[in-house]
Amino acid sequence: MNPAGKGVIVLFLLCLVNYCPAQTHAISRLKANLSSVANQHEKLVIILRLCEERRSLNSDTLFKYAQLAKTLAVQQRNERGIGLAENYLGFSYLKKGLYDSVLIVCQRNHARLTDKKYDDVRLHFLNLEALTLLRKKKYKESLAMYYEVLDRAEKMRDTLYQVIGLNGIGLVYKHMGKPREAIGWYFNALEVSKNPYYCEYYNAPLSNLATAYTKLERYDSAEHFIKRAIRAARKYEILDFLSGSLCELANIYIHTGRGSLAEVPLQESLKIRKELNDPVGIILDKSQLSLYYASNGNTPEGTKLALEGLQMAHEKNLDFLVPQLLESIGANYKAAGDFEKYSSVLLRLMEIKDSAFNSNSAEAMMELQQKYQAEKRDNIITQQELYITQQRFSITKKNYWLYGSGLLIFFASIAAYLVFKNYRRKQRMRMLLIIANEKQKAARAVLMAEENERKRIAADLHDSLGAYAASIASNIDHIKLPGADSSNQLAMQELKANSHSIVSQLNDTIWILNRDALSLTAISDRLKGFIQRIQYSHPSFRFDVKEAINIDHSLPPSQAFHLFQVLQEAITNAVKHSGGDEVTIVIEGGSSWSIKVINNGKSLNGKATSSTGNGIKNMKKRSTTCGWRISWEDAQPSGTTLSIAPTTN
Repeated sequence: MNPAGKGVIVLFLLCLVNYCPAQTHAISRLKANLSSVANQHEKLVIILRLCEERRSLNSDTLFKYAQLAKTLAVQQRNERGIGLAENYLGFSYLKKGLYDSVLIVCQRNHARLTDKKYDDVRLHFLNLEALTLLRKKKYKESLAMYYEVLDRAEKMRDTLYQVIGLNGIGLVYKHMGKPREAIGWYFNALEVSKNPYYCEYYNAPLSNLATAYTKLERYDSAEHFIKRAIRAARKYEILDFLSGSLCELANIYIHTGRGSLAEVPLQESLKIRKELNDPVGIILDKSQLSLYYASNGNTPEGTKLALEGLQMAHEKNLDFLVPQLLESIGANYKAAGDFEKYSSVLLRLMEIKDSAFNSNSAEAMMELQQKYQAEKRDNIITQQELYITQQRFSITKKNYWLYGSGLLIFFASIAAYLVFKNYRRKQRMRMLLIIANEKQKAARAVLMAEENERKRIAADLHDSLGAYAASIASNIDHIKLPGADSSNQLAMQELKANSHSIVSQLNDTIWILNRDALSLTAISDRLKGFIQRIQYSHPSFRFDVKEAINIDHSLPPSQAFHLFQVLQEAITNAVKHSGGDEVTIVIEGGSSWSIKVINNGKSLNGKATSSTGNGIKNMKKRSTTCGWRISWEDAQPSGTTLSIAPTTN
């Protein structure tokens, strides 16, 4: 190498040392070694070793180290070094979401590294290509590639890549929405070797097990494995595994109602992601932070974060993250009670899944057609050969086979279409059920809030107004007015009577509000107590309560309150205004219920219907509010009958 070339490389190395901050002890140690060696071969070895720490390197830094390693390897004509350097370049592209560039690098090296001595390097590219295809949602191709990784690793007895291959197969099943199948592959990965190093250093199976168990809502198992993954990531200082595991731990905390614990791991994860310049990780962290804010009620911030992540995913060509971001957006709309937007997000998710299903079905059909065309070409050649040898019978047989294949493809197409239609129907039914369940939950929440408010009002009435009213009534009993004339004494008696009425009314109201439901019998008993209180003021009046309750209907507190007020008003009106001396209350309970208040005084002659008095207006208003029918009729031989009953059973 000429001196100028050496100078450029040294300058490049110095720039790299200054560019990337030390993130782990291993990286710091390797950088220190790099700055102290002069031999170019040793520099290449150290830089490639630095690139092996790709999971703890910033994507730009990894790109620069890989470029330098490739330059040194080309100068030294080191084919293995060139292959490894290009593999790390591919990983830097993967971190940035440049999937087409990754696939170009992989295909170029598959064609170049044909010698068996480079089988281990080709294994690196197979893994990289499989991961890239997975990111592009090409699940079938990715699965085939991971099976090839596993097969080659077993033949080469490469334990680490056996773990990687098994974990990759599980990862494909997870992305296809099959967490149960994925769990089996992850456990297979953990059982490859009894040496804990392989599942701790490459701890993806641990964190992926946690993710799969979270999908199945088995949070205890999920928390166990994610904490193992975090310990291993800290032990080996693998920063991208650590950030992903912290993110999943926060997700588990949110789903198990411990949202307050989620903020610390989320903030640590986001800090690592930014240091690594990992757009995938940053978007995932935004999604998890969005869920955190949804669980804490800060839905505007949660929605904003998820929308930012969605925009970033589109800009970075990371569409495989869109479903998770939509789930975070939907969680915030749901927490905010905006079920219209929540439903639209669910519809969009369903459309994305339908599109993926369509895409996979189209690909499957294309493969069938390609296979058919290949078989057709083979059979044409066979027919020509048979024609030359005049084996017409065999040619006819082959033709039948071709026709049968065509029919098979035709029927397979129909079956695929029917499966797709059934899938769409089930998805729509599932979405409608989800929306209906959410509406039921919202209705139950409103009812619970009303119940709590009712009990709070009853407690406030008892503790404040009730106490004051009782105090007034008690103090009036002790007030003496020496030399007071008859008008003052009458006023004191009226004041005393009114204060006792206030206490009685408050007690009745509190009694009703404190119940979850009130039966006709309970209302009847309370009505008897009211009659006893007013009996002292009207000794000439006769009161009678008749019960014919075969079915003891229950009324909610609000309706019981209105019914009790109507009956009190009816009895009071009869005592004060009817001119009679007898009131009979008839309470009946059968398939429905009804109550009558009958007095033997004057007949109203239809005047109640057109009355403008506040008492009758209030009785009508209360009945209308509760959906009851109320009427006044002349009694025989004299008096008035008030009837009240529900309009429906």
